[in-house]
Amino acid sequence: MDSARPRIWRDAALASAIALLLSAVWAIRDWTALSALHLPDTDDVVRLQQIRDWLGGQAFGDLAQHRLGLGGVEMHWSRLPDLAPAAIIALGKKKKKIENQMKNKELNKKYFQILKKFSYLELYLFQKI
Repeated sequence: MDSARPRIWRDAALASAIALLLSAVWAIRDWTALSALHLPDTDDVVRLQQIRDWLGGQAFGDLAQHRLGLGGVEMHWSRLPDLAPAAIIALGKKKKKIENQMKNKELNKKYFQILKKFSYLELYLFQKI
């Protein structure tokens, strides 16, 4: 019994390593299509939309796609596999938000520098009058 436990952990680690390797190879091989969101299957597109709906405010337990059919279509997928892609999307949105804030700060700084120069010019001109 005791020797079975290390073997289970070793097998689980090996299976996880193989899955990670295959996922990385697939992502690298098809990066151009994936980065343009040309997903290989319509199920992948619906899953991505389900994740976006959840991040957009749909309840965690609400698995319906409300844009399909009159009252929406209840999806048969679990939300648990959505956690990893949702975290990646949320981090990407956070990064983009921070980048936009930094860009806005730079634009505001330039704007105030222009106003400051204009104020100096204005003072100079009014002193000459």
